[in-house]
Amino acid sequence: MIELERIEMAAWADFYRAATNESVAACGIRVAEVAGGVATSAAAADVLALNRVVGLGVERPATPDDLDAIVDLFREAGARRFFVQPQPEAPAELKGWLEARGFRHHNNWVKLSRGSQPPRASNSEVRVEPIDRNRAAEFGAIAGAAFDWPEQVRAWVGDPVGRDGWHHYMAFVDNIAAATGAMHVSGSGAWFDFAATRPEYRGRGAQSALLERRIADAISLGVERFVVETAEQTAQRDAPSYRNTLSFGFEPAYLMPNYMYELEG
Repeated sequence: MIELERIEMAAWADFYRAATNESVAACGIRVAEVAGGVATSAAAADVLALNRVVGLGVERPATPDDLDAIVDLFREAGARRFFVQPQPEAPAELKGWLEARGFRHHNNWVKLSRGSQPPRASNSEVRVEPIDRNRAAEFGAIAGAAFDWPEQVRAWVGDPVGRDGWHHYMAFVDNIAAATGAMHVSGSGAWFDFAATRPEYRGRGAQSALLERRIADAISLGVERFVVETAEQTAQRDAPSYRNTLSFGFEPAYLMPNYMYELEG
């Protein structure tokens, strides 16, 4: 479990460090090591996924003082609200410490993982290609729009294209860029994210084709462990990304509870 957290921490922190000066200013981007994890904030964008603590307690056990320091950090950054995501090996007392400070359970994500077995064939006629800086802005626009993120965040999403360790892809339908997907490779681990499809092209197999290509490319680079997070599949909420990753050999590793803190003002 700790290995999976470290793979995500490396990727997520580097996404913030890849931001251009323009993106840092427009989004209020900050990244810092805290409480054995990584605190990442984009205070100018009120998006919970972009204001959170990843890997809390991975490198050392978290303490009540750490939680107070995290609140101060996000307050200083000017964030309106943020997530803390306790990892499974966190102290049993952590939930009580969070609730005592005003954190409340918001929802769960699922962390999934797979080994280096070859991917199944997607059987999709969608064409997938790696992209370079020439398509960075388009990548960010597609992904940002699909997630309903603010305009300034969409520019930031394209900032890591071409950066060492990053691999970005687009899926094309009739030569139109229909979908995006990215992966970050660090050592023998790969982290997948930014899977997004234009609404008019959903249901055409674009994300399946992107998963197949990324898995195959990562294996060729020596990746042995793959990590991805999706929304939790529940009776109240359908999670197509969760089901699709399962079909490509990913298995649920554990639930990631999201504890949200809202700051005054």
